[in-house]
Amino acid sequence: MDTTSVPTHIAKVNVTTPSTADASQKRRKQPANFVCPVPGCGSTFTRHFNLKGHLRSHAEEKPFQCKWPGCGKGFARQHDCKRHEQLHLNIRPYPCEGCKKNFARMDALNRHLRSEGGAECRKIQDEVTVPIPDGIEMKGQPADASPSMKPDPDGPWQGNGGGYVM
Repeated sequence: MDTTSVPTHIAKVNVTTPSTADASQKRRKQPANFVCPVPGCGSTFTRHFNLKGHLRSHAEEKPFQCKWPGCGKGFARQHDCKRHEQLHLNIRPYPCEGCKKNFARMDALNRHLRSEGGAECRKIQDEVTVPIPDGIEMKGQPADASPSMKPDPDGPWQGNGGGYVM
């Protein structure tokens, strides 16, 4: 296993929740050869790039700043910053078929469906799950979405409309 040097300043030892670590383990298709060198952490990664971002979290380094006027929130990983910036644009491509509320992220939709208030929605959502050709189901995806598509930030996102780019 490959390791990287320990950051000189460790603000937080535990930066990965047990549920996040568990989810990472379950979806891996290759060995996680990159180990966090922070004593007591134990997080592992399949790519060195992800370990580097994780180490910035330990040091509370946030070099990626939201460009939205007046926000300025910082992030350790660029993809987290970009995902956050989409919230300012009100991009919510994951609809709940039960209550018709739209969510910005699939994990937020799934959390809603697991909540007490989402119990009825979950029954409806299960009925409209979109099958993906290779046998994987992506609950909450718009019917015209595919795994290779992503929201078009220039698309018409007012109301329930939206666009996708390949």
